[in-house]
Amino acid sequence: MSKKLIASDFDGTFYRNGQITTNDRKLIKKWQESGRYFGIVTGRGLNFFQTVKEKKFKPDFLILYNGALVADGDGNTIHEDFIPRDVFEEIKGIFKQNPDGCLHYDKTGDEDFYHQYYATYENYEQALAVADIINNQLGDKVNAVVNGVHVNIGKKGATKANGVRHILSHYGLSENEGAVVGDDYNDLDMLKQLDGWAMATGRPEVKAQANHICFSVGSLAKKLMK
Repeated sequence: MSKKLIASDFDGTFYRNGQITTNDRKLIKKWQESGRYFGIVTGRGLNFFQTVKEKKFKPDFLILYNGALVADGDGNTIHEDFIPRDVFEEIKGIFKQNPDGCLHYDKTGDEDFYHQYYATYENYEQALAVADIINNQLGDKVNAVVNGVHVNIGKKGATKANGVRHILSHYGLSENEGAVVGDDYNDLDMLKQLDGWAMATGRPEVKAQANHICFSVGSLAKKLMK
């Protein structure tokens, strides 16, 4: 089936070595001009709307907080998931109990609900270990994923894969009409559940579990337009 939508991770995938390449910009623009959809699915949060302006590209949609917030290209919310404050406090307690290698963990603000919780570790092995602890202790309430040396935690079911499903439904498309691309552990759920493409520069463990490999987002768009 012909592909109508590409959902791409940002850091290390569409944004590499401090830039979006000219070739990727050109080929994604061609993809969108053909009537297809392109957007970003990332662990980043609300400040990513400003990043889009600064980097001067126009996605058709944004999936933020690893799937907890889905919005169209104009910033209109399509779907949201939240962690209640009491669960947020439970997560914070786990980081307090496991301080080794933890450089920073999120603090509770004044809100009653949160899109995502996060922490930063000295290396990704430590981040993976703590993510496992969180999933074992609170897996009925949240899911923890690793993005580099960061642990990102969202409400149970708020995943990149489900974020892409929400945007496919929004556009009236089937799962077979979408392709996803990423490079890190927090991309694994969408790479395995949907038509997943791992970056050739991605983590070996991620590439081993993806359906396909590509060298750039632009080259993927060019291939899927044939």
